[in-house]
Amino acid sequence: MPLKCRLCERNFISFDRLQVHKYRHIGAFGTWQKKRVSALGFFGSPYVKTFNCDYGFLPKSFSQNNLTFGNQTKEKSYQCKYCHKGFIQSGSLKRHIRTHTKEKPVPRQCEYCQKWFSQSGDLKRHIRTHTQEKPFRCEYCHKRFTVNGSLKRHMRSHTKEQPYQCGYCHKRFTLNWRLKEHIRTHTKEKPYQCKFCYKWFSRSGDLSRHIRTHTKEKPHQCEYCHKGFSHSGDLTTHIRTHTEETPHRCEYCYKGFSQNVHLKMHIRTHTKEKPYQCEYCHKGFSRSGSLTIHIRTHTQEKPYRCEYCYKGFPSSSCLTKHIRTHNKEKPE
Repeated sequence: MPLKCRLCERNFISFDRLQVHKYRHIGAFGTWQKKRVSALGFFGSPYVKTFNCDYGFLPKSFSQNNLTFGNQTKEKSYQCKYCHKGFIQSGSLKRHIRTHTKEKPVPRQCEYCQKWFSQSGDLKRHIRTHTQEKPFRCEYCHKRFTVNGSLKRHMRSHTKEQPYQCGYCHKRFTLNWRLKEHIRTHTKEKPYQCKFCYKWFSRSGDLSRHIRTHTKEKPHQCEYCHKGFSHSGDLTTHIRTHTEETPHRCEYCYKGFSQNVHLKMHIRTHTKEKPYQCEYCHKGFSRSGSLTIHIRTHTQEKPYRCEYCYKGFPSSSCLTKHIRTHNKEKPE
């Protein structure tokens, strides 16, 4: 029968391994242990006075080098000869050096496609792309994943955990890459440049979508009518015109929407939230488009031009109404 850690419920085949594992929780969880034991008797080291232990002793296989207590830090005695980065363990240094030398040892070759890997962990993850093995399972919905990192990110969709926080506005995020993208809204950094028109973008995805406006590429095709789309999101939205699927539900009136953005705008009719504020008169709006049109009353900008008389208008709806005066078309 496997032994289980009472903090994280991980299973172990031996008592010694469980004991070694449990000391990773020391410091993070200070109340769950039953006994206090002097560490001085085990390590003979003056910088550690006491620590909490559930069973009152350490396994023989456990050594002082396996653990860091309190504010005591381990010396990084192994240094990379290429970039001088320091490491605590020689194994970590060896793995790091391979990022410089591009060394790929013979034992780490994929048996399916003969691709080489410098680290055994990378090889294991790669092999799962061939075997379709998904050993990591979500305890909430039982969905399976090939790598533990993907499972951890997925679990946050259930736990609502948001460990990444913006240093500017303190907004929190479930994924680190989403935080990085958000920070660029503060720093105005745009590291991605279009090779056709040299326009800059803050997100790589935005650049990819923009490039398709030049190449006219439409790689995403509808399975019902075979219409092509340059963005996968546009295809997903289009398919719902065939399936009439409305997966986004209002928590107030249960009305369904095909797009999440439409749901968000609808919810504001319930909450009366107006997150978009005019920088000139501070009037609030529930939709960004409404704010854009309103700002033109201050700037006098009129980007919509009549093709008959070239008169300008602040919005497309105003232009449409005006064009009817030329066509003598009455609104339905």
